Amino acid sequence: MKYYVVDSFTDHVFGGGPAAVMILPRWLPDETMQNIAMENNLADTAFAVKAGDDYDLRWFMPEAEINLNGHATLAAAYIIFRFYEPERGSVRFRTKSGDLIVTRDGDWLELELPAVRVAPYPFSDAMRRALGVVPKETYFGQNLLFVLEDEAAVAVLRPDFEQMKALPEGQGCFVTARAPEGADYDIVGRTFWPKMGVNEDPVCGNMHCNLAPFWAERLGRDTLVSHQLSKRGAVVKCTACGDRVKLKGQAALFAAADIFVE
Repeated sequence: MKYYVVDSFTDHVFGGGPAAVMILPRWLPDETMQNIAMENNLADTAFAVKAGDDYDLRWFMPEAEINLNGHATLAAAYIIFRFYEPERGSVRFRTKSGDLIVTRDGDWLELELPAVRVAPYPFSDAMRRALGVVPKETYFGQNLLFVLEDEAAVAVLRPDFEQMKALPEGQGCFVTARAPEGADYDIVGRTFWPKMGVNEDPVCGNMHCNLAPFWAERLGRDTLVSHQLSKRGAVVKCTACGDRVKLKGQAALFAAADIFVE
């Protein structure tokens, strides 16, 4: 079966977030797809099957299937546009989180996802042990969101991932802060998924479904540029659109190969 690795939200390989993509003629057993994701050992593996004019899409992390993933969706669209249907200008994915549409704009891809609204949440001793710092503010939507003092605090954060696994709230943890004055981006963030087998995600569309509406309201504008401060780095252009979020980025092909599964 054909297998691709794409770096999303970057214009070069070894940047952004790597995701594996497989466009299948029919679904494999769930156990097989989970084993492929575990063998890949990337943050996410996307599996897609053609369904009329659309595609059914599912995402697997090394430890479990998930209901929403941004950078692997962008990667799947990139592969469809490049290798399967190069004449298309957009592709619709049918997922457990509803229909997701990716549109081409030159070398850029725009992905629309459901917005996630967060609410203030009490900070606990368990969270302090997991983060190693006390944030300015704590929120919860589908996952924990911590607002830190500034970009430097986000960059140097060294969580205790075993403590983070023990937190009862959600599957992941997001940290964020405003960018410094004069930066060519507006916000920064980092994403941690130790419960799902990925300590730090290089780039995370799911996190930006939280950050876009959160920071748009605070900064008084709908369009923002986010810099994800992972080791690989990533740039995500975000637009808050009510109950939806538009994320725009580029992608680069790292590998195309065959895999063999009995």
